[in-house]
Amino acid sequence: MKKAQAQGYMFEVLIGRLLSSAGYSWFPFSKTIQGRGAKHQIDAIGITTNVSPFVNNIRLLAEAKYQRKSIGLPVVRNMVGVLKDINESYIPGQKSIAEKILGSRHTNCAVIFSNKDFSVDAINYGYAHNIYLISYQGNPLMREVIEEFKNLCRLLDFRKLPNEVSGLKNTFELMFKEASTVIVPPRLRKTNDFVKFKKTIKRLDNLVTRTGSIFGFVEGSYPVHIISEDRNIKTLLFSSARENGVLPVGYRFEVIGNNILFSFKVGDSKAKFIMPKYIFKNFLDEGKMIDAKESLLNNVLIPDLKNDGVGKIVRLKFDRRLI
Repeated sequence: MKKAQAQGYMFEVLIGRLLSSAGYSWFPFSKTIQGRGAKHQIDAIGITTNVSPFVNNIRLLAEAKYQRKSIGLPVVRNMVGVLKDINESYIPGQKSIAEKILGSRHTNCAVIFSNKDFSVDAINYGYAHNIYLISYQGNPLMREVIEEFKNLCRLLDFRKLPNEVSGLKNTFELMFKEASTVIVPPRLRKTNDFVKFKKTIKRLDNLVTRTGSIFGFVEGSYPVHIISEDRNIKTLLFSSARENGVLPVGYRFEVIGNNILFSFKVGDSKAKFIMPKYIFKNFLDEGKMIDAKESLLNNVLIPDLKNDGVGKIVRLKFDRRLI
């Protein structure tokens, strides 16, 4: 397996941990899903168990891209085809009639996570076809995690890692589990890097563990991944909201390449998220912002994905005057 490909699969496991802490039941190992015309190898799958009438549980079909340059149109175009083919496979693959009727059904959603940003064409095409794009480029709360991930990759000898995808992901999961023990697989570029490896994997594990991770829905139209320095950010949001579920917050924003970085605080806890600049521009053009003097961004909905507050939603009411 090539180094770039292996790094992508390892990055996927990292993102999976953040999704798990956000409330998804996360299955980080590749799975084949039957489409209408072909079988599709999905990198990773996340499922929410929140029940809503007339809507099946959401199944997140995810790709994680760890690259040196921006993600272009071909990656998004491929995901459009995969999602369409899976959605048009109407009959579940069970054997009996009863199983076909009662078999698990899902509302499929596709998302591409990336350490880099996306090209303008990729953003516009993805938005047109409901392919959601999550970039971490420019988010300072993810920068340390990604840098430590790079340090780990520099220490590994990718020729010694398994060629099979599930084997590689298992190995990376094992590295996290064994980071605090003596028994760590010696798959290093240099034998004397053993101590450095243990420190690096432990630092990365600590960084991911203490990072707060929640998902929000900007203006009820576009999902964003909110990253916080406080791992208990969701609990803080829900406990700080008013009785009607509204939580007013001040915020700042800055343009970074093709993205906009939004920053806000709840109490003393900082949180940030990235949104494609061209998607945000669509909101402005469509007149979805109520009063630009008070706020360019009106609200972000935060659902409780873990069922510990069934049906709960917090609405972050953004107001620049509160900064």
